[in-house]
Amino acid sequence: MSSPKRKNLPSSKLYAEKSAYCREKDLSRLAGLWPGEINTSDIEVRERIVSILRNALRIERQRGKSGHWCYDLNRHLALKYALAQEIAALKLLTRDAHRCVSPKAPSLREHHVFSQASSCG
Repeated sequence: MSSPKRKNLPSSKLYAEKSAYCREKDLSRLAGLWPGEINTSDIEVRERIVSILRNALRIERQRGKSGHWCYDLNRHLALKYALAQEIAALKLLTRDAHRCVSPKAPSLREHHVFSQASSCG
């Protein structure tokens, strides 16, 4: 008796291929986002997307640990990879945003210290 080949089973189509991530398609499918939310470079929206993906990944992990019937390994891997991609993109955006800040602008801490010193009677 021969065992069935692994490549013929539906679970063999794992989301392990790194080049398979398509932001517009995957985020709408994984996180239920609209194209207008996905196609923005706003940092707050990106942080919200990362938060949604973290929550979805947490829920999918709980399903897997509990042996729930609707746990999907492909979805788990897709969420994990999408989250990694979005975190990397967010880090690049925040790094670029910090570069755009004028070096002569006082920081919040300096402003706070200055305002306390000037408010003393």
